[in-house]
Amino acid sequence: MTVSSHLRKVVSGVADFERENLAWRLPVVVATSTLALMLICVWLDHVAYAIPLGAGALFVPVVGMHAPLPRRILTQLWTLMWIMLGTLAGGLVSSDQVLVSTLGVLLAGVFGFGCGFVGAAGTTARLLGVLTLVVFVVFMGGPDTPLGALEVAVVLGLGGLVQVVVITLARLRSEPLRTWVFVPVESSLISRLRAGWSTRNDYLRHGVRLGLAIMAATALSQALSWPHQFWIPMTVAWVSAPDNTGTATRVAARMLGTLGGIAIVAAVLGWQPVSPYGVAVLAGLGALMTIVFFPVQYGLAVVGVTVFVASLLSLLGDPLSATETYRVLETFIACVVTVAFAFVWRALPVGDVRRGQPGNDPSLVPPG
Repeated sequence: MTVSSHLRKVVSGVADFERENLAWRLPVVVATSTLALMLICVWLDHVAYAIPLGAGALFVPVVGMHAPLPRRILTQLWTLMWIMLGTLAGGLVSSDQVLVSTLGVLLAGVFGFGCGFVGAAGTTARLLGVLTLVVFVVFMGGPDTPLGALEVAVVLGLGGLVQVVVITLARLRSEPLRTWVFVPVESSLISRLRAGWSTRNDYLRHGVRLGLAIMAATALSQALSWPHQFWIPMTVAWVSAPDNTGTATRVAARMLGTLGGIAIVAAVLGWQPVSPYGVAVLAGLGALMTIVFFPVQYGLAVVGVTVFVASLLSLLGDPLSATETYRVLETFIACVVTVAFAFVWRALPVGDVRRGQPGNDPSLVPPG
């Protein structure tokens, strides 16, 4: 592939808008329940719960979005279990600064490899791996909170469980119990991963690259000691893809989306003081944008999640004006790290006869 054709694919990927996946009804329900949880945190004066509660409420619904209700419930509960474990592991490591700067980097690499390779089991597993890695590096590197690791994991689980119940109730009218059919999975997760354990498999290569990139990003974030150091490995986790074109597309969309999200938060919160309830509403709007555009347009989804996270951090007394420059720089650094490691043990070309899993071409997987 020539440079010009590669660039055209990246530009096309960034601008791609999958209109057929655009929906409003269920995303509005999910965003409303997320907003309600944030408002309850403000009302009870427990804003420290907002980030883990919001993470569970936002992340769980994006998995299995188009699956029938019985399969969706099982998939989302499975997702909830793994992101709770990732949150707990990250929180336990963060409780000891010596542990963070030593074993933490190695554990980040192990999580990166596992969460990257699990994509060999399918698109849903790939997204689950991304979310698990994101919460692990976020809660290993911050944000500062008076909550313990177990408490954070439980609160995150509560947020996700609320959404599973809300989504189920919202879909019962169109998918009543009498129509539920439990279709068994064709093969187990272990068997699918075992089949992918080959040096020809793109996801094994992706796991190795992602593990190394996460280790480098974690070590770099600790060396810089900038505010919200988790932003660097978190961004690497979001934008890394099994193929170079997918990675380049995500990197470009991530930079543009982050800049757009920061601009929105700065415009809303920078003009005049906004009450905690107003900040919670802004976070709810960010959640709505994320859920609506997650399966439709990755760059717009990034705008939404940036608004959501920046608003929640503002609720904790961390104004965007004090850290917005750092967030842009950290996003840029993370994108550079991701691109650099994309050249390590690269994926085989699509037409290469040695390529593993020809039916699981990563270029055909929509961005998560």
